[in-house]
Amino acid sequence: ADKLETTAREFAPAPTARISDMETVNRLKDDINRLSSALLEEEYGLLKGRVGAVEAQRDKYVITFIIGAVLVGILLIALNIFLMRAQISRGVAERDLRETEDRLRLALEGTNDGIFDWDLKKNTIVYSEQFWRMIGYRPDEFESDYETYKSLIHPEDVERVEEQVQNYLNGIVSEYSISFRIKHASGQ
Repeated sequence: ADKLETTAREFAPAPTARISDMETVNRLKDDINRLSSALLEEEYGLLKGRVGAVEAQRDKYVITFIIGAVLVGILLIALNIFLMRAQISRGVAERDLRETEDRLRLALEGTNDGIFDWDLKKNTIVYSEQFWRMIGYRPDEFESDYETYKSLIHPEDVERVEEQVQNYLNGIVSEYSISFRIKHASGQ
């Protein structure tokens, strides 16, 4: 047993060696802690920089969105104002047109003349009520086209009327003016 005790003492570290090793371990531990802290601070700094960049980018997007929304709002308001003005102008023009048509209708009724207006592009003819009364027909008895108009012309006058129409359309005469006979509903 003495021999074992002596061997254990021989291998046991001296008290100063233990303190020195502990100081080394403590220094290593402090170095590791400082290194970890330095790394953490550096990573925190990088992270903070990235967060700042993301926030700055977000702020730019928010500002861009707000500016875009304001511009779109202004554009929509301007468009609405334009459309309202156009609608008001159209309403005024339609009212003026109705008033003009009413005055023209009264003037035509007062003259007792039968009048028609031929729209060459659409090939339609608009007849006054007096036109139909003069020749004894109702407006709904005929189509509003040139062939109907032609069918009402006395057969002996058709060629002369057609010639005058062509002269006007070809620019040979400046206005369509001609006298001719139209068949009355009674046959006259």
